[in-house]
Amino acid sequence: MCDGDITCTNIKSKKNSALAMNLNAVGGGDNSLLYCNGNGACKSTQQRSDALIYCDGDGACKDSRMQAKTIQCQGKRSCKNAIIQPNAGDELELLECQGWFGCATTNVIMAKEIRAYGFNGLAGAIIETRGIPEFTLKAYGFRALAGTTIDCKGSTCNIDCKGNACKNVPITVAKSSTLNLKPAACDPNSPAFELNKKDPTTGVGSKVAGVNCPSVLYARADQTEEELAAWRQSYVEAWKASEEYQEFLEMEEIAEQETEAYIASRLQDYEMLNEYDEEEGDDEFFAAQEKDVPYFNVFGLLQ
Repeated sequence: MCDGDITCTNIKSKKNSALAMNLNAVGGGDNSLLYCNGNGACKSTQQRSDALIYCDGDGACKDSRMQAKTIQCQGKRSCKNAIIQPNAGDELELLECQGWFGCATTNVIMAKEIRAYGFNGLAGAIIETRGIPEFTLKAYGFRALAGTTIDCKGSTCNIDCKGNACKNVPITVAKSSTLNLKPAACDPNSPAFELNKKDPTTGVGSKVAGVNCPSVLYARADQTEEELAAWRQSYVEAWKASEEYQEFLEMEEIAEQETEAYIASRLQDYEMLNEYDEEEGDDEFFAAQEKDVPYFNVFGLLQ
């Protein structure tokens, strides 16, 4: 359990702040829980759980590599810029992006289900199905998938869009894949599909019952992976040239400055109390991390 601000990161150690800690909740089966509750609680770490990783707090699991069956990103920017994937030989059954910017700019690999409910909850992310049998995405948050790309490859992809959550999101569907899109009229293969009249050159469908459509490309047999990736990236570049993206950057910069100022004040508190770097055990612990100890264990909570 990492309960409190910057509790399970190396940021408190002046000598070892660049050394990524490994946090593991293993051995408890489905009861294993890696609990990161607090601002920056598990920031910039390697995380692995047999069952659940829970992140709540500003940047609680930001910039981390995360592997589990279920990952819940509840707090503001809680899993931003993370790499999210299943454990080897296992499945990532559910990723929840609830918080403001909760899973923004992440790389999500082989998740069976994603729930993008937060504002910009999955913005700027890269989603790859990589042949899992079935993939489900529920995009309900405001601008939830802005600047995100989806590569549906070797999978049945069920994508449910609300409001502007999927607006102009590029989705490539490989020959070996199936797309079930809601609203169905956003699918260019649907007889009800109509091009956006404001800019028909984009290939994006018109709004359907108040829902902005994504942009869908069904891959031809002669198209290469590089061509499909370039097509998806063209939409990302268009997003980055928009006012919306500038707003995204400004909000992120303000949030980062606020967090850095807060963490700096917390570090001053730690230094005054002499709880970390001045203790001999702390230096000994990190020396062992660098030489002999491959990871730091956080045991699963048994419920």
